[in-house]
Amino acid sequence: MTTIRRHPWFTLGLLVAGLTLLVEGYWLYLSRQVMQRAETRLTMRKREWGALQRVAPKPTPEVEQAIAADVAKAEQILTGMRTTLRGGPAAEVLRQAVIPTLRTDAFFALANYVQAMEAAARVNGVAVAADERFGFKSYVNEGPAVEQIPTVIRQSQILHHALTTLFAARPLRLVAVLRTMPLDGKPAVQRRTEGGRDGFELAPRLSVQRPGHINTLGFQVEFTGMTAVLRTWLNALAAFDLPLVVRAIEVQPVTGSPGMPTQTTAMRVTGKSGNDQLVPLVLPVASNFKVTFEYIELEPATEGNAW
Repeated sequence: MTTIRRHPWFTLGLLVAGLTLLVEGYWLYLSRQVMQRAETRLTMRKREWGALQRVAPKPTPEVEQAIAADVAKAEQILTGMRTTLRGGPAAEVLRQAVIPTLRTDAFFALANYVQAMEAAARVNGVAVAADERFGFKSYVNEGPAVEQIPTVIRQSQILHHALTTLFAARPLRLVAVLRTMPLDGKPAVQRRTEGGRDGFELAPRLSVQRPGHINTLGFQVEFTGMTAVLRTWLNALAAFDLPLVVRAIEVQPVTGSPGMPTQTTAMRVTGKSGNDQLVPLVLPVASNFKVTFEYIELEPATEGNAW
């Protein structure tokens, strides 16, 4: 006590120094706690990073190059597929074709289409019904509704190509031409009713349509002829001048019908009497063929839609 009284400033200095040590000690304690928590987080992150590296290790330069080559090859294949699916010159002509905007103009465009098909059938000796409209009986007296004009005219352009190719293969008779009705927000039953004898519904399981990626228009053509006619027509469609994909083929033999061929493929055989005889080998039989196909149109590729 005497020392404090004799040296007050010294004592005050000691108190201040002690207080400072306490404050610094507490600060160091807090800092240590913060550092420990940081070290704990760092350790956890290192463990997570190690686990990720074990699951998905960073690829070596060789692997990276191989992956890049695979991606480039896939992109090249995809580009080639898109180019192929766009079709050939006929598809380009169709894309560039002018579509009427007025019902009257659409009516005359369909009338011209019917006349062209009648001429093609006549030149190739294909029998057609007297009132055949080649898929467009609904528009004998008037054109399609304005909102349906683009789809209906496009369907006539597609059928012009398909039927011209079929007639060139010389079937005996055209039985029917059907098409899917334009999607205008109406129920399917109503569309079928309004389509009359022109319309049919393509089963979803048969369609290649993928909303946002591939748009399609469906068609069904029925004709009578020999198997060679079907083979020739399918080979022509397979050339993909127009992007048409065959989805189903139904076959029903026709026998004893007027106009059906009666000649046979035969071989000459010499009998016991020495006389030659013709022995039938194959009896050609005409059939009804019902071919369902789709016209495909790709949506433009975008960053989020490259399919």
